[in-house]
Amino acid sequence: MAAAGNIAGVAAAGNGLRLVDATEPRTVPMVGSIPVPGADDGGHVAWGSPHAYVVWSHCNFVGNCFAGLQVVGLDDPRAPEIVGTLALPPTAAGAALARNRLLVGSTVGLLVIYVSDPAHPATTM
Repeated sequence: MAAAGNIAGVAAAGNGLRLVDATEPRTVPMVGSIPVPGADDGGHVAWGSPHAYVVWSHCNFVGNCFAGLQVVGLDDPRAPEIVGTLALPPTAAGAALARNRLLVGSTVGLLVIYVSDPAHPATTM
């Protein structure tokens, strides 16, 4: 989960990215949502207004694993949209934003993803 201002986002297993209004702690009304392809097992969210960065991974029943990054535009939290994607090593997990770099943990080490252009995230892998 990550938050900025009054909006919080959580990557919910099987439900994509859910955006809620954090000013109403008793009811936590949902403001918007967007499916995140592949994120059936949930994911990790980093926030860099006006974008959310969702790192997801999924292993199917025969042990094939996949992972990726979805950059979600939040200009209007009621209508979020995926603006960029990037395939990641299947063991990617966790995400933190540091200026224009998204740091993602993995069993192959720390991945540095450049997100200065949200539509075209890139890594040096």
